[in-house]
Amino acid sequence: MYLRLSIFFAFIFLLTSCQQEIILPADAPVIPKIEKVVAAIVITNGLQNELDSIVFRYLSNKIMEVHYGMTGDSITRTYFYDNTGRLVKLSDENAIYYTNNNIARAVNFQYNTAGQLIKTLTDFTTISGIPAYYNNSASGSNKKIIVYDTMYKSTTYNLSWANRIIYNTLSTDNYLKYDSCISKNNSTGGTTTYVSEYNYDANKNADAIRQYTYQDGQLSEWGTITITRDKSAPIFETLRKKLYSNLSNWYETGYVSQDDNYRFFTFPGNMYKNLSYSGFSLNGVSAPLQVTKSIDYENEYDNDLLLKSKVTFSLTGQGNIHYVNQLRYYYKLL
Repeated sequence: MYLRLSIFFAFIFLLTSCQQEIILPADAPVIPKIEKVVAAIVITNGLQNELDSIVFRYLSNKIMEVHYGMTGDSITRTYFYDNTGRLVKLSDENAIYYTNNNIARAVNFQYNTAGQLIKTLTDFTTISGIPAYYNNSASGSNKKIIVYDTMYKSTTYNLSWANRIIYNTLSTDNYLKYDSCISKNNSTGGTTTYVSEYNYDANKNADAIRQYTYQDGQLSEWGTITITRDKSAPIFETLRKKLYSNLSNWYETGYVSQDDNYRFFTFPGNMYKNLSYSGFSLNGVSAPLQVTKSIDYENEYDNDLLLKSKVTFSLTGQGNIHYVNQLRYYYKLL
C-alpha cells in the first residue's frame, strides 16, 4: 500500500513540476461519438411475403420512420424535435388515427417554460389546429396531468369523434402509473370510461396492468395484463426514447395517444417474452364472458443485440383469432 501511494504522489509531483512544458493545441480534434441504432425492422407473416418494412432515418432535428409495403410504395411518419431535443411535432403521410369521418395527420406539441406539455394542436384532413389542453400539477412524489381533449365538435365543424377527459398519474421520472379516460360519444351521448393501473418492478419494467371499462357508469369489462420479460435488448429499447424523447414512457403508452398504427412499444421496459390478458366481459351478455389474449415472443439474440422475433397472437372469448408475425431487426452505426 505504501509503495502504491509513493508512486501515486511521485506521479502527481511529476505532473506539477512539468506544468509549464505541457502545451495543448488550440483546436484539439473532436472525436465523433459513434452509436449503433436501429436501421430497419422487417415484418413478415405466413400469408404474404412481406407485411411491412420500416426504415429509420436519423437527422439532426427529426427522425423519419419510412414504411414500405409489398408494392414498394412508402409512407413516412416523422418525429420533429426542438433544439433541446423535445418532441414538438408528429406527422404521418397516411394517418396517425381515424375519426368516423376524418383523418388526423399531425400533432404539434407545446410546452411551458418549465418544460411541461401544456397543449397539443392536431391537424386533420379538412381542419387544422384542433387543441387539447394539459393541466399539470404535483401530488406528493407523483405528477398529475389532466388532459382536456374535448374539441371534436363545435358550431362550425363535427369530426364525429368522442370528446375525452384523461386523468394521468406519473412518477417523477415520467413513468405512467394511473390512466383514466372518460370518453363521451357526441352522437349518442353515452359515456365510456377506461382505467389502467400500472405496476413496475425494481428495474422500471411494467409487469402488470389492471384494466377496467365502465359503460355509462356500469362496469362492463375487467381484467389484468401480465407481462413476462425477456433479456434486455438495449439498442432496440432505446428506440422508444429516441422517437418520443421527453414524452416517452407515458405519452405513447396511455390513452392520450390515439395511434392506429402497429405499436412496438406497448408498455415500458425490457423486451417482451409474453403479454397475456385474462379478464371478463359483460358486453351484450347476461353472465360474465371470460376473455383471454396472449402475445408470445420467441426472440433471437447475438449477445444483447436483438436479431429476430417470432410473435404469435391469440384471442379467445370475443371471437377466436390466431396469427404469427416474424420480425427481423437491422442496425447501423450513426
